[in-house]
Amino acid sequence: MISGSPVPKSLIRRGVAVPFTSRLLVHARVRQGQDGLVFLLHDLGDGHGYYVVPAAHLQKLPGMTVYDNALFAALTEGNIWQPLGVAKQAAKIAITGLGGAQPMYRYRSYLQDLTQESGIMTLRLIQRAVAQLSDADDAARQLDLAGLAKPQGIQAASKALGGFAKKAKITSEDLFQRLDDWTKSLVPLGLGDEPYKYSVQATLNDLTKISGDLKRWLITEPVGPAELAQRTALAMQHTASLGNDLIATQTDMIDNMGDTLANWDERQKQIADISDTLQYLISGWRTIAFHWHDRENRERFSQREFLQETAPFLPRLPEDMTGKHSDFWTDLQRLQPKWATKTQLVQRMDHAIIGGLERFRREAI
Repeated sequence: MISGSPVPKSLIRRGVAVPFTSRLLVHARVRQGQDGLVFLLHDLGDGHGYYVVPAAHLQKLPGMTVYDNALFAALTEGNIWQPLGVAKQAAKIAITGLGGAQPMYRYRSYLQDLTQESGIMTLRLIQRAVAQLSDADDAARQLDLAGLAKPQGIQAASKALGGFAKKAKITSEDLFQRLDDWTKSLVPLGLGDEPYKYSVQATLNDLTKISGDLKRWLITEPVGPAELAQRTALAMQHTASLGNDLIATQTDMIDNMGDTLANWDERQKQIADISDTLQYLISGWRTIAFHWHDRENRERFSQREFLQETAPFLPRLPEDMTGKHSDFWTDLQRLQPKWATKTQLVQRMDHAIIGGLERFRREAI
């Protein structure tokens, strides 16, 4: 019996997608439980809900690949269950080649991009602060990012922002610490016109594009594949729209840096909460986008196969975020188990293994 509502209670309850590779774990998620990490395994028997499996029991399940074991060990030993931490560990293991050539190729630039984004984002925030909060004729306003990266550039920015710091009754050191703390929340988002490849903004942009592609693709398809494409496109569209609304709130705070920095105790929590929400929101969608890009230029039967294997496992929005689209998400939850029974993943699964999961609690996520 599944406990809870037909849609997940919250993004945290839904957990973070873990890119395991073995059949039983391919749609697994992780979250913090009362006694450590718990892994959420999709019920591949009838497709209704997820089994909640404590970490101590997961490694006893058959069929885990070398990559899966390495990722499991990294997560459990470090008690890692939040989106950025899971993504970093997955990338570190993928670039060793344990997961094969595709993951290694996909993730080899990810960690480098995160490091570069951190430095660039700090400079962008300083640049915006100088533009908004210094005197109009201040020479620091003319500095580009390369200029700000030099010691004399930071000194010029500090001098330019001295008046604001004094008015806000903080030291220049406190002001720059606030900008540095702000950077930590913004780095995973990849804000800007050219977000780095695996950032939240890049993923939202990708979902919007794929949604449009699928809406055009389905026009010439028969009813079955067309329905899968339409539901997938709408799920992507609604998720991306919600994410972009949250991104806009972050952008508003950047556009009003005086208020944000002067009221930092309150704004810092808002910034961190929005960043966390966005990272949880896209969890699982990046991999789906990968699979579509692998097939978007191939034959239509391959694209139909993508939809048949993906639509039953699309991440659903939690009930506190569905808004005016609540009927859509509830209906998707009703349809997904029916679709799941027709997937190759379920049809080829050893049901004796699935039966062994019956001792664990199930819930809708």
